[in-house]
Amino acid sequence: MADTRTRAERRDRFLTVGGLEIHYSEWGAPVDPPVVCVHGFSRNGRAFDTLARALADKGFRVLCPDVPGRGASEWSRDPETDYRPDDPDGLPRYLRGFCEELLDDEEPVRWVGTSMGGVIGIRLAGGPLGDQISNLVVNDIGPGPVDPDPGESTTSDHIRQYRDPPTFRTLEELEAYFEARYGDRDPSVDLRHMTVTSARRTDDGAWTHDYDPAIVDAYLATEGPRDLWTEWDTIEAETFVLRGAETHILPEAEFEAMRSRGPETEVLELPGVGHAPSLATDEQVEAVVSFLS
Repeated sequence: MADTRTRAERRDRFLTVGGLEIHYSEWGAPVDPPVVCVHGFSRNGRAFDTLARALADKGFRVLCPDVPGRGASEWSRDPETDYRPDDPDGLPRYLRGFCEELLDDEEPVRWVGTSMGGVIGIRLAGGPLGDQISNLVVNDIGPGPVDPDPGESTTSDHIRQYRDPPTFRTLEELEAYFEARYGDRDPSVDLRHMTVTSARRTDDGAWTHDYDPAIVDAYLATEGPRDLWTEWDTIEAETFVLRGAETHILPEAEFEAMRSRGPETEVLELPGVGHAPSLATDEQVEAVVSFLS
């Protein structure tokens, strides 16, 4: 029977990489040029539904994985190693394997990374996938502090808040929690979509955020502030950085340094938006689609 689905319909796929099953959403046709979209720390690939639909309408094949420990992807038995986004043997290894399994070695790939997904994109574009990533979108994250402080980092403080995610009896209660936590960061966030696509049942039937709590300690075990400036300076891909003007994750000094060194970089600063822009508003979607086209 012929497949009559349009390019802009989402399909659920599964792939085993490094012994872990990864769930991903696929949009577009296999013959279309690929875009890989990688989400932030506590989200999953469904965060890109709006952008992916728009990119598929423009003739792209869009792959949106749930990185290990999030969404419908498998939880690791070795989280201290597997869940580290800055470590080449952590999450970047799985995302590299994901690309190697699904894409031809010679096929250029466009990368969209929100927060943690941007960190992984910087490491891969400035390293093992440097010859393959042709366009890099980095959403509200950078290579690391310009003047690193050996003490507590803003990012670590932010990540620490995800310890012991609370549970709720109903999805409406979980949605209210998401609204209190994320609503002010970007007024465009679709809280109902976020709730339905970011929830899981606990063993006792309650609702909670759909990530493995072990991702927090794995991240906090990283020694010292993030430092990917060597990778940033090596990137040859066309690069686009989005920054929420109210962000607490990408300081102005780091943002300016990204513009003055490394790859030639387009930028978009979004007034009234915190961490991280949703990539779901008309302005944000059109900017990313235009850059990748």
